[in-house]
Amino acid sequence: MQASDSSINTLDGHQVSAGRDESTPLLANSPQRRSSGGTSFGFAVFNLMNAIMGSGILGLSYAMAKTGILGFSALLLIVALLAAYSIHLLLRMCLLTAVTSYEDLGLYAFGRSGKVLVACTILIQNVGAMSSYLFIIKSELPAAIASFLPGAQGEPWYLDGRTLLIITSVCIVLPLALLPKIGFLGYTSSLSFFFMVYFAVVSCYVQSWHSTFSSDKPNLIIKPGLSH
Repeated sequence: MQASDSSINTLDGHQVSAGRDESTPLLANSPQRRSSGGTSFGFAVFNLMNAIMGSGILGLSYAMAKTGILGFSALLLIVALLAAYSIHLLLRMCLLTAVTSYEDLGLYAFGRSGKVLVACTILIQNVGAMSSYLFIIKSELPAAIASFLPGAQGEPWYLDGRTLLIITSVCIVLPLALLPKIGFLGYTSSLSFFFMVYFAVVSCYVQSWHSTFSSDKPNLIIKPGLSH
């Protein structure tokens, strides 16, 4: 049976879906025109960095406080090496199979059960990441707004976490999720990464400033017999 133009026969007899651009050789003899529908390398890097870090960056300080500097550095190095090796394996599979989809890579490596497992893993990861983001917005955004508007009377609607959660989901999350291509998400990923770096630098500076100020402050010892 002859396979269609949008599928590729593998060594195991499976057929993986591939578009016209995905079925072309990686190294062609003649130069081909580059498609203009994808994302740039820089935006792809920001998307990958945002996906790797995510909301888990908020727990790094707690993990460092519990494990210590040496233990935290060792664990962070191990996780970084595992992530780099995983990306290396994914890239090698893409070069060997000429497919660029996670599900098709799972199909090529482990059969139909691998494709289902990869799809379920992606679904669980996306749902968990989005749930953690929305929970942070619901719990932290009202306090952030209240710090800018200290004179609010009663319980205004813009300090209600559930209302802010609905507004954020409908006005920000939903339009970004409906984008036909993820290239535009590079702007939001780069913005979120710069905010992460900014708040990390500000937190370190404020903590060091408080430590310096408290160490320079003289300790006043009042003896009971000299008090009036």
